[in-house]
Amino acid sequence: MAVTLHTGMFPRNVSLELIDFGFIQRPGTGAQITRIDRPGSRWRAEIEMPPMTPQSARILENRLLRGQTETLWLRLPLMGLGAALGDPAVDGAGQTGQNLALRGFVPGVTIPEGYLFSIIDSAGIAHLHKAAWNAVADSTGRATVPIRPMLRRQFADGTQCLFTEPVIEGLVTSPPAISMPVNWRVQISFTLEETG
Repeated sequence: MAVTLHTGMFPRNVSLELIDFGFIQRPGTGAQITRIDRPGSRWRAEIEMPPMTPQSARILENRLLRGQTETLWLRLPLMGLGAALGDPAVDGAGQTGQNLALRGFVPGVTIPEGYLFSIIDSAGIAHLHKAAWNAVADSTGRATVPIRPMLRRQFADGTQCLFTEPVIEGLVTSPPAISMPVNWRVQISFTLEETG
């Protein structure tokens, strides 16, 4: 089970960066360049926490140390986009590529371009994706959502998707230095990277 932040602890700032496993192919002949997409691209998050008391910092620092060997599960802010989209799930097993068929949306709802969501696999691991452009659910609540990055794995039919509270799950790749400021207000930042 993933490590979580303690109750009431939320980041002050989250900066997401795509770790891209695709590449640009540049022919030696001067011919047209080509973009080669490959599965495996994932997210890295730079997380800045608000100033906190030494007591809160001690718990957070411990959980971040655990997050170096276990995964850490972090809720992401939606920045006012937390619309009632329904209860989406994967619609059909074995999907690959850059489009994801989903069901369970409120009929007619628009999934906005740039909207973050997480797919929770059968092991309970979260995989973060972003809607590449607007998608509209049909009258049955089904929609094919263009996504970035492309799917890294295949999900079972009915796999849960988190649209109202997306999360990033991964390993803490840069644990914070333990600071002991004289004003007793500890500031912590760290990096979290999806594992797969």
